[in-house]
Amino acid sequence: MQFITLISAVAFLALVVYVQGHINDIAIPHEKIAEVIVAQAEQHCQALNSSDIDSTGRRKRDTDSSRENIRRTVLQILSDCLASQEVTTPTPIPDQTTTIHPDVANGPCTSPLTVNLTGSWRKDREGSDLKPVAGYYNCDRDLQGNTQWFRFTGDGGRQLSDRCAPAYSCGAHGNFWSNAAMPTEIGEVKTVPIYGSWSGSCNWYTWPVDNPLTVQRCSDREGDFVYSVRGTSSCYWSFCGMD
Repeated sequence: MQFITLISAVAFLALVVYVQGHINDIAIPHEKIAEVIVAQAEQHCQALNSSDIDSTGRRKRDTDSSRENIRRTVLQILSDCLASQEVTTPTPIPDQTTTIHPDVANGPCTSPLTVNLTGSWRKDREGSDLKPVAGYYNCDRDLQGNTQWFRFTGDGGRQLSDRCAPAYSCGAHGNFWSNAAMPTEIGEVKTVPIYGSWSGSCNWYTWPVDNPLTVQRCSDREGDFVYSVRGTSSCYWSFCGMD
């Protein structure tokens, strides 16, 4: 009997650990989550020998009390999980700079192949959980092959966001941003760090030093840059814009 009880306890704790690791992906009230976990725990309790339940229902009363204690514990765990997810900005990585001055007129600044990012949802940096692509999240996977240049324009903003945004901002699960110093001279190309914000961390994904964001200044107009990057090809991530 003690062995069965131990197995039940281990299974319950494993379930709690799973929920802690996936709290960001759960979009239902804490009370509902707690009820689901309690129900799972009760299923394990059913493995106890029924002969241990006397005619007075003593075991059942004990179980009811345990159920309430479990529910309260789970609610506290869930609250602690969310409370620990305060977004903090990472210390900037020093720029990895390679500066050249190519012919702007024949480069990505004027190329018809450069992608214009125009969606207004790219400027949502408040975690609004927008779903701009056929009712679902955006994925900028096609912009992460280091062969595709892109820029922000129109409703999409003027340039890449320099501020960390919470999860579910910019029309996706996670979002890309950089607070690095951008090129200042027309035609200048610079490689700088870029970060991926997700799950309460501003640098949940950080490109390695040899795999940064490449930026070129196209004119003296503020924010007039084009970008290119290699990185994770997973979804759902967006490059955030700003005015």
